[in-house]
This record gives sequence, C-alpha cells and structure tokens, in this order.
Amino acid sequence: MPSAGHNLENRVRLIQEVLGAIRTEVGINYPVQLRVSASDFADGGLTPAEVALALTYLESELDAVHVSSGGLVPAAPLATPEGYQTPYAAVIKQYVKIPVIAVGNIRTQSFANFILADEIADMIAIGRPLLEDANFGEKMLSLA
Repeated sequence: MPSAGHNLENRVRLIQEVLGAIRTEVGINYPVQLRVSASDFADGGLTPAEVALALTYLESELDAVHVSSGGLVPAAPLATPEGYQTPYAAVIKQYVKIPVIAVGNIRTQSFANFILADEIADMIAIGRPLLEDANFGEKMLSLA
C-alpha cells in the first residue's frame, strides 16, 4: 500500500499535468485558479500544511488559489461561524506567493476588511449570501 506522501505526490503530478494543459490552451493572459480543500476533517486526512506544501509545486501554473475545506465526510463541522475557513487560507498564504482567496461564511464588510487588512487572504469569495440575496454585493459596497 502506498504511503500518504506517495499518494500526495501522485495527486500533485496529475494536477500539474492538468494545469499545464489548461495553461497551454488558455495562454498566460487568462487567469487560472484552483480551489482546494485544505482539510477534509478526517482522521489521517489532509492538513492545511500538506495542501500548502503541495501548492508550492503547482503555483507556477496558477494565478490564485481558492481555499475551502471538507464537506465530504460526516465529521465536517455542522456549525459554521463567520469566517470558519479563513484560518486555512492563512496557512496556505504562508507558503505560496500567488494570491489566496478566502471563503467561508463571510457575511459582513467589516469582517471582509479585517481578512484583507490582516493579510489572512488577498481576496474574498462570497457564495451563499449572493444566492440568498442577489443584491448582497451592492449592499456590502454601499456600507463603505
């Protein structure tokens, strides 16, 4: 049975090949980002540091990395406080030179500004609030 490290190396190699093919098709002027799960919430599963290390081998083909987590196993957290995934983005940001995108129940302008000001991440992704309210982005900007 292959070791976890060997399995991670194989995954990185496969992702490198896919990203290389994408970059060949779209060229250098088209932004390519990768969404990663920095934790799968499973015993013996991926850790944010392992994912960050893998990204150091992939970042030459990327313009940004979008950091998410889990949701694939029953151990995933049921309660999701504001910014619950931002610590994962902070870990990834320590390893890579490309922009890091934070996600995870970011619902207020003040919290989004905190993430950016404290350099936890370089960009913010907002999903569910936009599904719930198509004018959410405009409302956040009007608070500025």
